[in-house]
Amino acid sequence: MKLMSIFLITAILTGDQSMNARAEVKEKKAIQKFIHTYYDVLSKGDTSQLMDIYWEGATISSHVPLEQNGKPQVSVLNVVDFCSWISQESKNFESMKMTSIQVDLQIYMDIAQVWSVASVKEKRHDGKEENLRTLDCFLMINHEGRWRIIAHVWTMEASDQPLIPSKKKKGANG
Repeated sequence: MKLMSIFLITAILTGDQSMNARAEVKEKKAIQKFIHTYYDVLSKGDTSQLMDIYWEGATISSHVPLEQNGKPQVSVLNVVDFCSWISQESKNFESMKMTSIQVDLQIYMDIAQVWSVASVKEKRHDGKEENLRTLDCFLMINHEGRWRIIAHVWTMEASDQPLIPSKKKKGANG
């Protein structure tokens, strides 16, 4: 009887852990899908949809390595101002496509921290094209079954510090 009780307790505990693991995998997939949707919405410059992705009162901060007066450019915007900036910036492009390359995330209860590297392909009206990469750090909450961004920090890749280091091929000596 004692052996059966131990077996039953073990089965309940491991079953509960596997249910938690399955729930976490499900949430991670939902967040990855959310991030892909975010980049699609941003690519289209759809500010009404973008406003809905962020929590009201969220902050969006940028740290752009382009130096101005010897210092990086840093800005902190609220959602309304960020969407206004996106709307203005999108007028400079014939097309822009953002694609998620790598997403790393951690979840604790209803809070998620997401690091995402995305490629950005821009085509300006003057015909100039650029391929860039951005690093985004999202702090998200799940409120009533829906993930939303409450804080967002982003930066552009610096040419001397790649976001995803290239893998060096081994040569004959190496």
